[in-house]
Amino acid sequence: QTDRVDLAGIPEDWRGPKRWEPFVFAICGRNVAASKLKNCIESLLAQERGDWGAVIVDDASDNGMGDYAELLTASVADRVTLIRNRRRRGSLFNTRRAIAEFCANPESVIITLDADDALIGRGALDRVASEYADGADATIGSMLRLDKEAEYPADLDNPRSRGANVWQHLRTFKKHLFDALSEEDLKLDGEWVDLAADWAYMVPIAEMARSPRYIADKLYLYEPASAKTESERRARDAVIARVLAKPPFVSLTQRREDAEGRRGGMGRRGAEIDIKSPKIAAAGVE
Repeated sequence: QTDRVDLAGIPEDWRGPKRWEPFVFAICGRNVAASKLKNCIESLLAQERGDWGAVIVDDASDNGMGDYAELLTASVADRVTLIRNRRRRGSLFNTRRAIAEFCANPESVIITLDADDALIGRGALDRVASEYADGADATIGSMLRLDKEAEYPADLDNPRSRGANVWQHLRTFKKHLFDALSEEDLKLDGEWVDLAADWAYMVPIAEMARSPRYIADKLYLYEPASAKTESERRARDAVIARVLAKPPFVSLTQRREDAEGRRGGMGRRGAEIDIKSPKIAAAGVE
């Protein structure tokens, strides 16, 4: 900006580089404590493989989080895109923006990492990569909670059930699966889902994925910010119930195969089917 009041350059100059790496971490947070942010970034830098990039979103922090993130990632600045929001936008908006606007390769594996959490071990990314090398297009991991001992096995056959646990860290998926979601798929009553943002995108991704995998190894260190009150739990449960009540999605592969079959046997009506729409009903059939 060079001390000029008016905006210098063009908008693209302020957007940061797009990420093309095979693995891209989407890291979002607001006013994260310095010690936790340091643990998060250091766990990323410690990974044995280096074919990753990161998009870090500072959601209008007032504690210097963005500046500290820039300092912590200085040694890998060419692999990191740092976004500093001027006003708070919320977790899901930030996650979508990081993936949709700053990740350019539809085949990149997106890995969500909260800025106040951390990866476990130097081989966490290697473990995830091994599943994708074997044909996975999404993975649900396992996490170590610091507030209690708990296990959350994922049920990938019934991802829209309350106990399927497809929301669980460490969450990863091919970018093209996330791209199949519209903004409306991630909203309730016109507002971005806030209390259960992870459910809003992981349930449909688990449904659309051709070969989702559950990784039982604990790869993610999770420390809840604070215990939820009873009213907060009820509010979150109500949001989850509404997310699960949305129409189910179908596999992208199955959707394309079905659309091709309809084109072959249904003439003009088949040709009008929109295979980009996630829901069966959107294709014009029930």
